[in-house]
Amino acid sequence: MSEYRQLLHDVSTLDRYISSKQWEPYDQRFEHLILSCYPPVEPQLTDSLQRSVWLDAISFAMARHRYDVQKIIQDTTEQTLVVIREHMRTLWDNPYSAFEEIFRRQTGEEFQDALKEVKGDTSGQ
Repeated sequence: MSEYRQLLHDVSTLDRYISSKQWEPYDQRFEHLILSCYPPVEPQLTDSLQRSVWLDAISFAMARHRYDVQKIIQDTTEQTLVVIREHMRTLWDNPYSAFEEIFRRQTGEEFQDALKEVKGDTSGQ
């Protein structure tokens, strides 16, 4: 888990617009951790910890794919995205709820409340 946390920290410091080529070492580390290291420890994790791991994985994918949620939800070719999606469907009744949870983690706000606030701001102009 320490390697996973280190990777997430490393990615959090990256420029959002680095090239795919520059992403390669991070992609390789992520793929190794998600596809090889995580499965053996998964049975030992509580539901809460599993959700936390996959929220972090989704956050990684969002940063990696420049917040293209549709790619994360629909891509069928990239193995790590397929695995993330499978876990989203297992851990959340509605996979989009995971994105709301990430929003809450990052902002401290409920997504729907923030959306109402934005709609209110734009309708008054």
